[in-house]
Amino acid sequence: MGTKRVCVAASLPPLFILAFSLIQVTAPLCADKVNFTIVGKAQPITGQPDKWRICASKILYAVIPSDTRKLAGIAKLDGDGSFELAVTAAPGELLFLCAHFNGVLSCSSITQIKAPDKDGVRIELGKMHLDRVRDVVEFAIETPDGKRLGRKALVHIYNMYGEVTAKANGLWSDDNGVVRIEGLLSGLYDVWVEDVEGDKEGKFARMLFRCVEVAAGENAQRIELRLQPSGAICGRLLFSDGKPASGCIVSMQTATFPSERTQAASAKAAYAHGAIDCYAEAVVQGDGSFALVGLTAGIHSLDVRVKGELRPKHTINDVAVKPGQTTDIGAVVLPDEGWQFMFDGQTLTGWKESDFFGRNEVRIENDRIVMLMGNDMTGITWVGELPRIDYEVTLQGMRVSGSDFFCGLTFPVGDSHCSLILGGWGGGVVGISCIDGFDASQNETTRFMQFQNGRWYRIRLRVTNRKIEAWLDSQKIVDVIIEGKRLSIRWECEPSIPFGIATWRTTGAVRDIRIRKL
Repeated sequence: MGTKRVCVAASLPPLFILAFSLIQVTAPLCADKVNFTIVGKAQPITGQPDKWRICASKILYAVIPSDTRKLAGIAKLDGDGSFELAVTAAPGELLFLCAHFNGVLSCSSITQIKAPDKDGVRIELGKMHLDRVRDVVEFAIETPDGKRLGRKALVHIYNMYGEVTAKANGLWSDDNGVVRIEGLLSGLYDVWVEDVEGDKEGKFARMLFRCVEVAAGENAQRIELRLQPSGAICGRLLFSDGKPASGCIVSMQTATFPSERTQAASAKAAYAHGAIDCYAEAVVQGDGSFALVGLTAGIHSLDVRVKGELRPKHTINDVAVKPGQTTDIGAVVLPDEGWQFMFDGQTLTGWKESDFFGRNEVRIENDRIVMLMGNDMTGITWVGELPRIDYEVTLQGMRVSGSDFFCGLTFPVGDSHCSLILGGWGGGVVGISCIDGFDASQNETTRFMQFQNGRWYRIRLRVTNRKIEAWLDSQKIVDVIIEGKRLSIRWECEPSIPFGIATWRTTGAVRDIRIRKL
């Protein structure tokens, strides 16, 4: 993501700053729209400048929308990388300014600006960074034993903000399972194999390969993606009154949902972008039965969406899947009370910015909350009601940039509080702060893990009177009995009380924040 916010005045000459300041003070906010111009230069240009576009919009699009009226402005690049962009927006509106190559977002180019309050303002922007281009990329889908797939596969490719293959409704490979793309920006991509031709029974897992790196350069880069032999899950879902949960959708747990912002090829492709290592979904039948096929081996969580709802109401955790086998979970009764979603994907409703000394900006980027690198901490604190014991919370978190903790999750335990730290003390410490006065770096929960910048991690926390448990993706990372122990937080985290999420000298992002009573 590598985003940054630019103060309009900060990029202007001194005399213009004074004039602009006077405009800000004296101009009334009476116009519905203002027209202004942004001029700047984007670098480096690596050939084909005619394929670059500079766009301004209220939300970030992984690909330029077909209806460019959704944008506040769009312009071509000149051969030397300079551009002049005419923009129409509401006075004071926050906009994202970014570049697209072949219609695909350059994630490193994103800058946030604020529209002026008066027509005719000309904003001088500093240099915009462009991701470099790989001339040709070949994604080669392989069988579990490393051989050529020998059949076609339907593949979806995502950058950090959505599906870049949406306009083509995904991409079918050639007869050998190779997807060839000419002119793809360098960076990290997720690749989801939705379908394999002739594999209706789901012999091959419908895998999501996360953080596949495309490097800049000429000629072809070949990336081999090896499928796994799949397993399956079946069972029956019942409502609390004993009636079958017919018409509900059961799926692998996800963190993204269909919306205008996702611009996915399909609703299924939108959901898949938020899954951990595979995605499949099925409709619950009239008798409550369901079957999910094409799953990777491992421990999985299942989301259950009520018919007509985009977000899940229930989750079934810790279902073990083995390759070549079907796991029968039997009859599961869904509780009346389900998830409470703590983030609507668009606003900070229910949250306030934590009052950390040296904090930086908190902003919304489409479906995520981004906490910019502070000196030392930046974060958000929940201001609504929440349970204090016997509850579970889950979210996805990402270290965007920096090298310390990207998620310091402070939470209540009865009358006490403590924090789950992910990636602290220089980037690798995981644990609970504090137990009997000892923080996450020096108590029984301490462990060391490596985190990859730009990768989403599923975080799950469970709190009861007896213990605190936590999982990262499907791996259990905390399991500590707290009876008879003194729980507390480090003083730095006090602005997060009673429930908050913070970063330490790191830019972090979170999304899909849910809480439920046990």
